[in-house]
Amino acid sequence: MNLETGVEAQGRARRLWIDGDACPVVADAVEIARRHKVEVTIVVNPSRGIPWRQEPGMEVLVARSGPDEADDRIVEGCVAGDLCLTSDLVLASRCLQKGGHAFSPRGDRFTPERMPSMLAARTINAHRRDLGEFGGGPPPLTRESRGLFKRNFHQFLEGLARTAEIPNPKSQIPKTGPQPEPPNPGPID
Repeated sequence: MNLETGVEAQGRARRLWIDGDACPVVADAVEIARRHKVEVTIVVNPSRGIPWRQEPGMEVLVARSGPDEADDRIVEGCVAGDLCLTSDLVLASRCLQKGGHAFSPRGDRFTPERMPSMLAARTINAHRRDLGEFGGGPPPLTRESRGLFKRNFHQFLEGLARTAEIPNPKSQIPKTGPQPEPPNPGPID
């Protein structure tokens, strides 16, 4: 929503929701979102504290204490067209189900088409970790991964802005009144 006009821009992201507890690209995401005039909400658990100061166009929300409380707060606030930045596949899936978009800090865009197989792989890998086949989480974020995130996230927001500038041909059709008849081409031989 444009704060000056109160009009929603078709195709433009309304808000970026950041799962702030373990997100290594918060500063990058905030900078890119600001360039694209997307408001930012960072949601953290109370045990993490608030390492960011609130600034215009950005708010920091402290979720209730407990497992998944920050995720629940993000999903509660997320509406169609919003963006979610998270490494949590379940949170990404929940935001996608509400018509939002989701990105990982490594620059991967989560999509509804890919989500079922990603969630299945997550379940299998959790089972394998429980069996001791491997441990730990993802590898540390590299400079290349950070660059990939910045490039992909910027390009995605650019794409949304471009679609907002393209007029919807259906919106130009009068809603009421008779529609003109197409010209009759005459008999076909």
